[in-house]
Amino acid sequence: MKWFSFLLALILIGSHAKADEGDQYAQIYILIEEGDYLNNAGKPNLALPKYIEGQTALLRFQQSNPNWNPDVVKFRLSDVAAKIAELSARPKTRRPLTGKTS
Repeated sequence: MKWFSFLLALILIGSHAKADEGDQYAQIYILIEEGDYLNNAGKPNLALPKYIEGQTALLRFQQSNPNWNPDVVKFRLSDVAAKIAELSARPKTRRPLTGKTS
């Protein structure tokens, strides 16, 4: 009976680790989705930092979890890199000054 309990504990620990990795990836994905929302809302200046933060987190995640769905991580890294490149290539728009100048 002790062996069964030990084996069950190992299985639960292993499945908990996989859930943690999935949760980490989901948080990164949400961060990138926030960038998409801001970009689609016409706020590329706010979207770019979200994309960069997502890319940085995804690279860290990939380093820490090299065997976690490598094709998914590779695709997401490529996707976010393209978004960063697109926004970085756009000319910066300046907001009009408000108020009167003397």
